[in-house]
Amino acid sequence: MFVVGRQYARRKTALQMKEVAYAAAVLQEIFDRAEPLICEGMAPGNFRRTVLRWAREAGAVMSAEQINFCRQGYIHPPLGDDVPLQKGEIFTLDMWLSWQGWYADLARPYCVGMPTNDQRRLLQAALSCQECTIQTICPGKPYLSLVQAVEKEAQKYNCYVLEDACGHGIGRNLHEDPLIAFTHAGQNLFDPIPSGLVVTLEVALSLKECSLVQDERGCVRSSDGTTVLYAEAMVALDDNGVHVLGR
Repeated sequence: MFVVGRQYARRKTALQMKEVAYAAAVLQEIFDRAEPLICEGMAPGNFRRTVLRWAREAGAVMSAEQINFCRQGYIHPPLGDDVPLQKGEIFTLDMWLSWQGWYADLARPYCVGMPTNDQRRLLQAALSCQECTIQTICPGKPYLSLVQAVEKEAQKYNCYVLEDACGHGIGRNLHEDPLIAFTHAGQNLFDPIPSGLVVTLEVALSLKECSLVQDERGCVRSSDGTTVLYAEAMVALDDNGVHVLGR
């Protein structure tokens, strides 16, 4: 998401894909265990300490900086946020880890308490666009097919897809080629989607048009504080099609 640097990725073998899949399974299990902890008044610091303990018990490498509560328009928030969650707050929880040198990266959107109609619309749009990318991506298809499918899905919810936010390859590095844009600003729209890679799918959405900016600390947020939500999945692409590793 708003990837600044990345590494070239080579085609992964079936065994290597299994290794990435295990890392994704570890992270997905942590997400599932953590969801009951997300409630009004929860301190992110306490949450991070619990998640880090679970990661260590699973044999994964993870730090507090890899557990991000993306709130108040941020998608790369400041480090050390420990303001308790507020009733009515909507945000994305983005976490990543490594297991035996293989990375996993997932994100889920949440609302604390009962969402408003607009919040529910944005939540549904984030999850629906994620599912849309999973159903659309296919080795050999052009990246443009993802842009067109996401654009159509977001319009159903009257939501906007943000430029400069993207999915990416993942494996021995957190960010690898290819970058996967979901707007027409992408530079590889007519290239075929390659086989033999693991990629993340994450469409950043808002209820009104806005842009992403990077501040002097390296944090990334919407230019006017508009709420941005996204759901991030990991999929493996091989000659047999698409395999969901985590969401």
